[in-house]
Amino acid sequence: MLKRIGLGLLSVVVGFLILWGGPNRASANKIDDYVTGLDAPSKIEEETGNNTYTDVTDKGEPLKSGQNYRLTYSWTVADNTKIADKDIATVTLPNSASHGAAGFDVKTGDQNQTVVGHFDLKADSSHTATITFNDALANANVYRQGSLTFQVTGTTDDTSSDNNDYVIAKNGWIQDGDFNENGIPKQAVWQIVFNPAEKAMGKVTLTDTLGAYQTYADGFKATDDTTGDTLKPTVQIDGSQLTITFANVTHKITLSYYTKVDVDHFSGTTSGFLSNSVNLVAEDGETGSAGTDPGSGTNPDDPSIVGDAHKNIQWGGSADIDGTYIGDVTLTKTGIDGTKLNGAEYTLQKLNDATKMYEDYQTQLTTTSTSDGNGVLNDYGLPEGSYQFIETKAPSGYQRNSAPISFTISSTNATAHQSVSQVDTKGTVKLTKLDSQSQEKLSGAQYQLAYGSEWKDYDAGSPVGSESYTTGADGTLTVTGLAPGNYEFVEEQAPDGYELDRTPIPFTIADTQEDDTAVSVEQKDVPESSSDSSSGSSGSLTTSSSTVTSDSSSSIIVSSNSSSSSSSSSSSSSSSSLSASSESAQSSSVSSTDTGSGNVYSMTSSSFASAIDNKGSHADKTSYNPTNSGSSDDLNAGVSASSTPTQQTSTPSQHHRGLADKLLPKTNEAKTIYAAIGGLLLLGSSLSLWQYRRTRKN
Repeated sequence: MLKRIGLGLLSVVVGFLILWGGPNRASANKIDDYVTGLDAPSKIEEETGNNTYTDVTDKGEPLKSGQNYRLTYSWTVADNTKIADKDIATVTLPNSASHGAAGFDVKTGDQNQTVVGHFDLKADSSHTATITFNDALANANVYRQGSLTFQVTGTTDDTSSDNNDYVIAKNGWIQDGDFNENGIPKQAVWQIVFNPAEKAMGKVTLTDTLGAYQTYADGFKATDDTTGDTLKPTVQIDGSQLTITFANVTHKITLSYYTKVDVDHFSGTTSGFLSNSVNLVAEDGETGSAGTDPGSGTNPDDPSIVGDAHKNIQWGGSADIDGTYIGDVTLTKTGIDGTKLNGAEYTLQKLNDATKMYEDYQTQLTTTSTSDGNGVLNDYGLPEGSYQFIETKAPSGYQRNSAPISFTISSTNATAHQSVSQVDTKGTVKLTKLDSQSQEKLSGAQYQLAYGSEWKDYDAGSPVGSESYTTGADGTLTVTGLAPGNYEFVEEQAPDGYELDRTPIPFTIADTQEDDTAVSVEQKDVPESSSDSSSGSSGSLTTSSSTVTSDSSSSIIVSSNSSSSSSSSSSSSSSSSLSASSESAQSSSVSSTDTGSGNVYSMTSSSFASAIDNKGSHADKTSYNPTNSGSSDDLNAGVSASSTPTQQTSTPSQHHRGLADKLLPKTNEAKTIYAAIGGLLLLGSSLSLWQYRRTRKN
């Protein structure tokens, strides 16, 4: 029993869900609550001439009977309204308006002219029209003001005058169903009403002239409005002109006919007008009836009543509304430890779809404190497109991060709000400078720091700053505050006594690098091939520490007051010694005392001082061997002997070292080339030897 009751309740629940738990709307959904401006026209214009309109100042005034009016609506849809396929908005017409059928597409106002819906006005007595949307705006969330324009005819009689004071009136319209699939009319209905005062007009001739793009069609009909009888006047068609003759007119008469429209002429349009005019000439007859027999007027040959009327049929209309997708973005700037950083300045760039290049869209956007916290940059009102943030100024104490931050605003996004972030790190690098031979750490090396990727030489890089970085006493330099990226050091000035090496030293700062961890790099410099130098212009003298042995095996000690001089000494088996001293590099004397004989020798050394000066900065590469050209007797007699210092370009070891320095490669590229050449020579020698042995064997 309980099972049966349970099954019954379950059936009720399932039935309820089927009836009420389906889609939210089984039919079209009206969105009138989200649309403004369609409940009344914002502008009403009256046709006061041939396709000429004048504003109606009082929009509440009834529309006069038989008059053409143009109604304009300014309307919009509330932002964030989701418009789905078959959604409907209602358009309300003035109560005093009559209308034929009208239908045209609603499009976007941009150059694409995208169809977003269709306007439909039925040829009936209702005072409403509809706009039925498709799904073209389904992804829009912001709407701009749209416009809607179409034609109606007034229905209110003018009570300020006699309604029957006119002679002839013209009207026209397009019936519902007489439009093709593109909303262009295929035919029009024209109506003529004359003699509303029911005067005895006698013979009446109507000359009806069609406007352009129309031809007469079958369907002519004339009626006596008083009797209801169908009349058969004489009708003559001559091109665009229709002549209609009534024999004797005494009542109000209404006639109508159809015209065929040249549809091809209006192809591609959504609105237009058709025109028609009629002229009436009547003899003032006194008796008779409307028909083919003329009445007996008092003056049948002289027309006494004339009238004319003109009418335009305005068809179609226009409507547009722009719906766009607008998004926003939030950028959060942090340090690697998660600290949110204020003061980062950015430029927002937008991709130009035509050039495929990013162009500045907004500048000087700065992270600041907001309700969302520190280090936040909010940017609103961004249309669809591809964007990127470029940091132009880093927060205080941080290195600028040049990596673009890309994001996209698209109607296909799950949400209009986009969130991005960027981390500024304080990356650190430590460079160590070493002697290539002794591995001694070198101070005084100056470097420029550049950043980027795929350098082929230093000039391809961009300097981080104008300052240089110099190794200290411990042979190292450290740079902190580096953003993630690829960098390189390039030596600008070598330590004293070493050759400059401009080979780039690349390294990378990873975005995962910790603040207290440094990237380590090193570079080794080769000592210069020359040693000390002397400058003749400064008057200083530089000599190499060397030992010079004379023919008598005496030891020569050379000293100088110059701060750059050096001395050396050696002892020989003899007890005699030769000493030389000089007060300046330009004039000095040499004296020698023979300990065995007690003789004293003296000589002027200005000549080798001059020779040293003449060698300039390379004098440190030379040795001097003063030679006694006189006899011992001459020296004993105190005669000044001419001693000419003989310049020796270098000792044999120095000579070979100079050649090696010139021939051996200095750079990695040169070493690679030398190694390749050596390998080829070795290979060639091996092949030659193999061929030689093979020949000998044969």
